[in-house]
Amino acid sequence: MITCRQVGSTEHAALAMHAAVDIFPVRYVCAFGSGLPDGVVGLDDLYGQENPQPPDLYRAIAGDRSAHLALITWEATADSLVPVARNHVEIIAGGSAVRLEGRFGTGATFLSAVPPSSFAGIAVSVVPWLLTGGTLVLHQPFDPETLARQLRDGCDGAILPGPVVPRLVDAGFFASNVRTIMGLWRSPERINSAPAWRHQVTDFVDVACFGETCVIPMRRSASGKPASLPLGVIAAPRGVPGGVVVAELKPTRDRTLALSGPMVPRNAYPPGAENTDLPHFKTSDGLVDTGYPCRIDSEARSLILTGPPAGIADVGGYRFALRQLQRLITDIDSGGRIAALPDALSGQRLAGAADDGEALRRALVRLGVNPLVTDAFGA
Repeated sequence: MITCRQVGSTEHAALAMHAAVDIFPVRYVCAFGSGLPDGVVGLDDLYGQENPQPPDLYRAIAGDRSAHLALITWEATADSLVPVARNHVEIIAGGSAVRLEGRFGTGATFLSAVPPSSFAGIAVSVVPWLLTGGTLVLHQPFDPETLARQLRDGCDGAILPGPVVPRLVDAGFFASNVRTIMGLWRSPERINSAPAWRHQVTDFVDVACFGETCVIPMRRSASGKPASLPLGVIAAPRGVPGGVVVAELKPTRDRTLALSGPMVPRNAYPPGAENTDLPHFKTSDGLVDTGYPCRIDSEARSLILTGPPAGIADVGGYRFALRQLQRLITDIDSGGRIAALPDALSGQRLAGAADDGEALRRALVRLGVNPLVTDAFGA
């Protein structure tokens, strides 16, 4: 955890230390600034006069620097939580696909209500902002009045959860000065059932998110209906000659969707994990089986997703391995059960049952389990 000593009147370094005491996965608290509390690792020396650059250990490796490890996110598979590593090229490819399909020019202004805590969140907001050299406004999705005001102020791209957008339209959130809305779908199998886009001034781009594997932006046509996932190569902007290849889609033998392309991770992490029995992100020569069941529409040359991946609950972008959750719950309450149910806004929601639901919930809270899990057993 990295912070600074003080923000305004709040001692953030001390606050972070208190938080780390109760959260076991936080092993190190680092901060910038002087007068840090005991136990906080100071970072100011990294940029001191005697050593103006941070240690460059990884870049000492020969080869293309853009191919070096740049980002690690986390993916829930049916078995466990695994790290997903990307290099600079793969990150830029994801953001470039969004920028090209959204047709954002230099100096674009973005308003994002999607947290940049996953590859999708980074690809739809942070990277397009950096590529255009524009402005990025991050909105914490807890204040609808502030969001409405920010949208009225206008932006080139508003980045919002896809299922929420129709409700915001009905509530009159969008003015004529929002040029393009990027709707991020954490449950991409639900895009085809989305209502047609009828806003006369603002364009709409669906962004299909396949966990930590890939994002596929798809601009709505003049009819307002969602675009289908094509079988084969996808280029951005779609329908424009000479577009940049961003992904390739194909069905596996088990009729699940497999993805490859410039933004898809090519290697397991840590290096060599693929040769062990340890849980790891499975990729083979840049091809990743997403686990989404699909069927082929031969006439339209497209792929139709028919459901979510088996064994995984996806609640608004938070992914859980159901087998792992069930094992945790059973260890506390042998009669405890948990399941993922469809939800109109978050894709899925967790529902649980136990011999003593309140006792199980309290035990999960003490273990620091995600509130989405503890709330499945009631307040």
